[in-house]
This record gives sequence, C-alpha cells and structure tokens, in this order.
Amino acid sequence: QLSENPLLHLEKMKKRGSPDANETDMLAQAINKMATLLQIGFGCAGAEIIAKILSEGGELDPMVPGVRVHAIFGFCDIRDFTFATEGLQQDVMLFVNKIAEITHKHVVDSGGAPNKNVGDAFLLVWKLSSSKNGGRSNLQKYLFDGALSSIQQIISDIRRMGTLAAFLQEVSGE
Repeated sequence: QLSENPLLHLEKMKKRGSPDANETDMLAQAINKMATLLQIGFGCAGAEIIAKILSEGGELDPMVPGVRVHAIFGFCDIRDFTFATEGLQQDVMLFVNKIAEITHKHVVDSGGAPNKNVGDAFLLVWKLSSSKNGGRSNLQKYLFDGALSSIQQIISDIRRMGTLAAFLQEVSGE
C-alpha cells in the first residue's frame, strides 16, 4: 500500500506494553514509526517520486528528470519569534506547536498540505491538477478560494489566541 501512496496514514499498531505483543508486532511498530517519519520528511513533494521508486523495485536513480508542478504556495512566519522565545522560554515549543496545530488543520481542511516546518516558519502547498489544455476546472477554482480562506482562518484563530502573556497564563493554568 505504501508503494502506491507513500503518504498513506498507517494504522496504529499495538502498544508495546500490551500483553499479547510479540517481537513481530514490535518490529511492525518500528517499521510503522520509520514510515511515518519518512512521510513527514518527504512530504507531498517527494511522495510521487517515492511511489515510483517503490513500484519499480526500489532502486534510487538520482538522475530522474523532474516534473513541473503547479501549486499555490503559502508561507506562514511567526512574527517577532525571538521576542516570543525570550518571553516563553521553555514553553516556546508549546506555542509553536499550537500555531502549527491551527495552521495544519485549516490547510488540510481546505485541500492543501503543510509541506515544511522550519522553526518559526511553515511552507503550505495546495497542489493543482494539471490539464492538457492548460485550463482550470471549477474544482481548482475552489482550491484557490480554499487556500485564501484557510489563510484568513489561520490569522483569525491565531488572533483569538491573544497575547503571549495570555498564552503563558493558559499554559501555566492560572
């Protein structure tokens, strides 16, 4: 299944502590974890290449020609991240993860994919299907609208989070 769709969400494996887990289950769980990490690392951009490699026997050819992809790209950057890091200190990752949760939810709900997370920045992609006549279908017009709408929803939800002080109070439970 992974050779056909490298981004396929794998089913949860039995927990390590369960009494009926054996070595085979633990090995399957380890493979599942590695596949999930590879999915995160390669993202949508590498999914098609990986699918092709796996379906052709697994030999990697770094000289395979690239493919032009038409997409909508969004970039989300946490403003004044250095200030936030100094203010939040050890809680900065909770803050980044909360923003990532909001961002990922809206992007995925609108048909896009979070492509890269690098510290305080997120690259977001809505891949357009290619048509031979170069025209855009109604479905793709909805994708344009969905991309714009998701960015607006992300901004709105992050504004509702409030200030760093309010976030710190929420985290500390005060």
